[in-house]
Amino acid sequence: ARGLSLSTSGASNGQTIAGAISTGTHGAANAFGAVQEAVLGLHIVAEGGKHYFIQRETRPAVSAEFCAFLGAELKNDDDLFHAALVSFGSFGIIHAVLFEAAPLYWLERHVKRLDYGAVRDALATLDVSSLQLPGGGALPFHFEIVLNPYALGAGQGGAFVRVLYKRPPGPSLPVQEPGHGQSIRSEDLISVIGFFSDIAPGLIPMVLQDELEESFTETPPQGVLGTHSQQFGDTTPTNGGTSTEIAVPMEHVGNALAAILRVTAGENMAMPLAFRYVKQSDAFLAFTCFAPHTCTIEIPTIDSVRTREGYERIWAELRTHKIPHTFHYGQALPLNPYWLEVFGARRHSWLEARSRFLRPSGRRMFSNAMIDALGLST
Repeated sequence: ARGLSLSTSGASNGQTIAGAISTGTHGAANAFGAVQEAVLGLHIVAEGGKHYFIQRETRPAVSAEFCAFLGAELKNDDDLFHAALVSFGSFGIIHAVLFEAAPLYWLERHVKRLDYGAVRDALATLDVSSLQLPGGGALPFHFEIVLNPYALGAGQGGAFVRVLYKRPPGPSLPVQEPGHGQSIRSEDLISVIGFFSDIAPGLIPMVLQDELEESFTETPPQGVLGTHSQQFGDTTPTNGGTSTEIAVPMEHVGNALAAILRVTAGENMAMPLAFRYVKQSDAFLAFTCFAPHTCTIEIPTIDSVRTREGYERIWAELRTHKIPHTFHYGQALPLNPYWLEVFGARRHSWLEARSRFLRPSGRRMFSNAMIDALGLST
């Protein structure tokens, strides 16, 4: 209504602003980055009920007078800002967020079904010139590829390419129902996959392909127009669903895929693989930390003992083969500090900023089970 839009969103709809920022939720805006890149300031309530407004010193957005009106102490500090941005609630209660909106635009969605061989090079290079997309060789605003790990042969059509181009808005909103065909996390997809995963594993390769074809219906040549909320409309909780999401540098995409396929080849598991590409984040502990682009590999499925064991084997393969990787904090992940080593000095800067901002009592107050297990509490 105000002619504005988020600069990017998650790959599905329904997250909270604070939750999306605090866990590094990202979408696939490869030229912009994750949701937190739009943030200009955080209004945080810390220990003792003290209010703070944290912003970059190098890019201030508000004045001391504005913070006085809020009753908040102004903190102009780049390191503190980049630490608190993705911090899982461990700097205090996020009371408000100031973010930069973009002029309203529409997204034009195109979906194609191809063989894995046709997308293999694009997976690791972002060279889309051979995919015959509407924009030719230009990388779309949003680019993702979903693979069926059991349909990677010639003629099997196991790769689903979904792209979104930014378009100027028209005089009225596009008329469309979001439906289930726009999100890998659709309730029907997870529930059906879960049934076959637990009851009839032998049927998974065939059923997974059928479900992906239904969820990723090929679009007409002109594409489908919509706003963010229309293109990413899956707001229904996926009961019984789970997911893990792994981020790797572009040069290791092939190695990471091979590690995952070694696990899925050994036992049929209903695990589609969604590849998305995100510009490196400035936030110290954002899991999209690899430059210039991070490739994220999301693996959604039904929650079960077999799923958890499968995730553990995938994580072990990545570690065994020394593939640099991080994990989305809002999904299933290994509660072990080993993978935080990849952050290097960024991890030290995060810990140092938190120690400067909170006293030991405050650091205890705003700790949680995840940061305790990851060695980030002290």
